[in-house]
Amino acid sequence: MQNHILDLIIAYANGQCSDSEKQELEHWVNESDANKRQFKAYLQLCHNLADSRNNTVNRTGFLYRMRQKWWIPSSIAAGLLLSLWLGYQQYRISGPVLQVAETPVSVPQIQPGDTRAYLQIGDERITMDQNNTLAWSEDLSVLNQNGETIHHSSLEQDKPHTLVVPRGSEFDFTLADGTHVWLNSESSITFPAHFEKNKRAIQVQGEVYLEVSKDKNRPFHVALSQGNVQVLGTRFSVYDRPNEELYAVLVEGSIAYIDEEAKQHLVKPSEKIALNRKSRKISIKKIDTNHYTSWTKKMYVFNDQRLEDIMQTLARWYDFDFYFENEALKNEVFSGRLKRTQNLTNLLKSYEAIADIQFKMEGKKIYIHSKNKK
Repeated sequence: MQNHILDLIIAYANGQCSDSEKQELEHWVNESDANKRQFKAYLQLCHNLADSRNNTVNRTGFLYRMRQKWWIPSSIAAGLLLSLWLGYQQYRISGPVLQVAETPVSVPQIQPGDTRAYLQIGDERITMDQNNTLAWSEDLSVLNQNGETIHHSSLEQDKPHTLVVPRGSEFDFTLADGTHVWLNSESSITFPAHFEKNKRAIQVQGEVYLEVSKDKNRPFHVALSQGNVQVLGTRFSVYDRPNEELYAVLVEGSIAYIDEEAKQHLVKPSEKIALNRKSRKISIKKIDTNHYTSWTKKMYVFNDQRLEDIMQTLARWYDFDFYFENEALKNEVFSGRLKRTQNLTNLLKSYEAIADIQFKMEGKKIYIHSKNKK
């Protein structure tokens, strides 16, 4: 992109375009579909980079901050980053809007996930959605949106209670002790109707975030596929999926990871403890917890992640399968943000507008390859 055009976009974002400059910019935008998409992408970045004091940005600061804070050496990764920011917020500006011709999108759309789960109690399976809640008194009850009881577990307290969140869904609820639990797609939690007097124990799989109610007399135990996490009262996330790194991230308080040899590993706030399943090595490092917990706030935050890992994360929520026809693209690394409510089709189309990458969508399948594919 020419510096002159970038200057016009920045001036337009700041509301400083003259009528003649608006006409020039509008002419450039409507010359091609690529220009239209670049205009929207760069304009969105201008707004995200705007100074908090005067809500303006200049080209020097714009280019510097992209290079130093977000942009990375790969052209593909940089393009994907722009796309993520474009998809992160609805495109909006104040003042007169350029007349940009819309290009119809004929690509099938893959929709975001929903709030849904299945509660398995013995042989009984109860379907849960955003209208259902779990209520605790002396017993466990499942209520509908009108507050009516659709299940009561007084005679089934000895049976395991397992809440399963399928692919393309999420769910959150409160346990009997007041602990709040969030489950991401393809995750589950097994819990009792009531905890014992001297301890609280649950078992989880997948990705689960917990805000544990404090109780000095009853430690809280989270059983994983390998080892367990012990806490008194804290906020943390656990990730336990087959063939992937097992880890726990501490937001607040303190936790201890107990490995399979019963060795205790203490974790401090803003630390991640991880188990490499192949080498059996355990590591602890400082991290940005928002990267691991933002999904509970309807947002994805990607920070220097491989494209394959990003697509895997999106696939669980948007419920699709993906295939790399160019293996080299798997290891491209990039950062960015994406609202979980954002439609995926427009996001992928914006990837294609700026990066050397192409997504071919066939129903619930996405094929990924370079644009220069022979």
